[in-house]
Amino acid sequence: MRMFAGLFVLISTLAFAGQSEAQDAWTVTLTQEQNKMLKGLASEKSITAFAISPDGQWGRSWNYANKAEAELNALRFCRERLRRRNRDCLIYQSDGKRVAPEVVQTRQVSEVYKPFNGRKAASVLGRVALNYQGDTDRARAQLAATPTKQSDLPEDRALRKQLTGRTLMTTKAKGFAVTFVWAEQSAATNGGVITTFFDSWTVTQSGLVCMFDGYWESTRKPVGTRCFLLEQAANGLVDMAWGNAPGRAIKAQLIAGDARFAAVK
Repeated sequence: MRMFAGLFVLISTLAFAGQSEAQDAWTVTLTQEQNKMLKGLASEKSITAFAISPDGQWGRSWNYANKAEAELNALRFCRERLRRRNRDCLIYQSDGKRVAPEVVQTRQVSEVYKPFNGRKAASVLGRVALNYQGDTDRARAQLAATPTKQSDLPEDRALRKQLTGRTLMTTKAKGFAVTFVWAEQSAATNGGVITTFFDSWTVTQSGLVCMFDGYWESTRKPVGTRCFLLEQAANGLVDMAWGNAPGRAIKAQLIAGDARFAAVK
């Protein structure tokens, strides 16, 4: 399990987003598969966590800096396996010790978001009510200067604050997402998810967003700088265009949090 530590750290409550319906009490019992997956954590000497659902799903994590991060990510991985009307996940073990009670009140989830489903993201995670008008001509002029590092552009701190900890993504079931938690771009394909990491990012008042020193997650091959234009936004619905295709408008949305991980309500 990769431990993210860099541009931003977000310990959010997104994995706990929304409300769900109370169900019957459940005596906490591991399935055969859950027990097998839990035993697989025994050899890890770092902080670990294990989450389960009464319906058989599980999620585990290791190599995190503290128990809070480990537990949050175990829940995220467990919830990625859930379906609508499954009972929600809970932490069974944290840092090698059982923390689940003998009996819990289960909750049935009404909706599940799985990365990177733009059709579900807003209803589960929420959408930021961003209203913004960019200066496209000025942004294109800044892009034409070929920025290669963060200091090459005049940063708009107020706009950066509005983006930080959030995700810009398309409204389609499959598409791309740019997460301003860790400077990261992900694209959902039929074969899975393609991810590019960046060391830093910035945004100008005119709406030019650039991410610097990028590399492919799978191969570590460098990709350099990648930029796009925030043209305008109304109640979180965004018109944008990639820097290498500035005339091709894309409909997107600003999601209220880190859309890289599953969440439920």
